Amino acid sequence: MNLHQKLVEIRKNIKGFSKDTKGYDYIFVSGTQILRAIKDKMDELGVLLVPEIDYSTFHWEKHEYVTAKGKEKLDFIVTAKLTYTWINAEEPTDKLVVPWVCIGQQTDDISKAMGTALTYNERYFLLKFLGIPTDEDDADSKPPTEAQRSYSNNYNSKKLSDKQLARLYALANKAGVDKDLVKQQVMKKFNKEVKDLTKPEYDLVCNGYEKAAEKTA
Repeated sequence: MNLHQKLVEIRKNIKGFSKDTKGYDYIFVSGTQILRAIKDKMDELGVLLVPEIDYSTFHWEKHEYVTAKGKEKLDFIVTAKLTYTWINAEEPTDKLVVPWVCIGQQTDDISKAMGTALTYNERYFLLKFLGIPTDEDDADSKPPTEAQRSYSNNYNSKKLSDKQLARLYALANKAGVDKDLVKQQVMKKFNKEVKDLTKPEYDLVCNGYEKAAEKTA
């Protein structure tokens, strides 16, 4: 069998899961249970799953907020791009590379945030890649936590720093767009000045200039 046929057989072997892990007031399917369900079949068919983090994209930041009870909290948030590669051990050139991303948030400890990112990422990757229905993992079915609401509000409303603005103009310059044209383009697209862009809008503009610079390089 080729790799794709083997992956179909692994998927067929999955009988179903029970919610066996509790965290943050939710009960969900653990990554351990998923791996246990597919490991024997992966070994039998000679299929490997190799994760690889793109360390150049690794990013962490502090998120400070105050709870509804007035308690100050500090969380660390980490993000990174990575890939999962399925490999046919009988024919190592027969592989399937899947781009993915990991995001983790934990209190007081960056290493725990990274551990959370990798653990949850693996679970969600397997659930989604293998097409396992799990309503309890539907983010839209859950109300956001206090930390998530606080982070989302800060992310969207925080003013851009001088450093961020300088980065935007530098990216635009690499793409052959001068400062005045940047202002015109932003005004046309968002109907606001560059300094008033939200963080998501800022990221969108920067990504656009980065891609334009790559094409002209």
